[in-house]
Amino acid sequence: MNLVYVTSRYPYGPGEAFLSPELAAHVAAGADLRIFPAYPRGTVSHGDAAELLPRVVGRAPARDAVSLARRLSTRPSVARSLGRLASARQPPRIRTKNVRVCSRLGSLVALLEQAEPDHVHVHWGGTSSTLAMAAAEAVRVPWSMTLHRWDIYENNLLARKISSASFTRVISDVAVGELRTFVPGADPVVLHMGVDVPPQPAALEGAEERPCRFVCVASLVPVKNHEGLLRAFAASGARATLELVGAGPLEHELRQLTGLLGIDDRVVFAGLVDHDRLLERVCAGDWDAVVLASGAGVSEHEGIPVSLMEAMAAGLPAVATDSGATRELVTAEAGVLVPPGDSAALADALRAFASDPELRRRLGAGARRRVAEAFDARAVAARLRELFGGAA
Repeated sequence: MNLVYVTSRYPYGPGEAFLSPELAAHVAAGADLRIFPAYPRGTVSHGDAAELLPRVVGRAPARDAVSLARRLSTRPSVARSLGRLASARQPPRIRTKNVRVCSRLGSLVALLEQAEPDHVHVHWGGTSSTLAMAAAEAVRVPWSMTLHRWDIYENNLLARKISSASFTRVISDVAVGELRTFVPGADPVVLHMGVDVPPQPAALEGAEERPCRFVCVASLVPVKNHEGLLRAFAASGARATLELVGAGPLEHELRQLTGLLGIDDRVVFAGLVDHDRLLERVCAGDWDAVVLASGAGVSEHEGIPVSLMEAMAAGLPAVATDSGATRELVTAEAGVLVPPGDSAALADALRAFASDPELRRRLGAGARRRVAEAFDARAVAARLRELFGGAA
């Protein structure tokens, strides 16, 4: 199958590492895959993304401008596609973003002309899908999109895009209801994001003799509620350590808080860690359990956290807040869910995990089974290719 994937920045920048397993699974299955980032800026931050670089159409502003001018003059469908975008009812901020992303429209159209793909798929319902829709309509190639979380609430021409796309995928059952608040009657396909399941679970020897080692993999931003996690960790009195993997604007504030709480000797700020290296550490048994204490606002909450998926795939049990669609991943056999904002319940869960290695082993085995059954990247990618074929 000949595929073009449109991303936001992937493989550039620190985000979207969760796309690697899906893309790699398509390639492993024999798909002829090309990747077109809408905003190809930054460096390649993750080793597994680097392997896909030969398939990426990078940024060349002069080429983008020439390609757009040439297609506007030679392919009337490109001008019509831009005209439909310009005339659509949309807030000024969204209109500005959509106009700007179309600076790459000529280059994407050129790729579709040259590659003649069977299908175009795009991640995110924001400007990356604006670009994909405009190009696919101009060349008359079937296309589809994956919606995640914030992009549903942004509502960037979602009704228009759903009408144009062959199908729309959402990554959780919760997202179906969220989408229908903006597009009544929408009937998306629910298909989780997937991760690679290691052939063997993490080696977690010596759990009875040493403190429990928790890890939290999340950007240091308010919605991830690291402050609540640190306060609960301190209140738990657990014989444990906590490593925070991720970077963000709250780092200085959170470092200060660990000192005030008297836990700075048991909390490690690891910063941004290469995705390959992170998975190596998970599989090597560097941690005993994964924790995520996200909040639950109206539009800011979790989808199904990939950081939990990857750790659970290696056999780590999870402690998480019941935010967004997390419950679709963390079942009672795979971990413990606590109400968002309930510091006492979170402290109790951390204390229980830290004091009971057998509980961790039992839930860790259940976590690995849960991911293998419902979140394996190869199965997810295979189902996507079935949908792509049906669309053709």
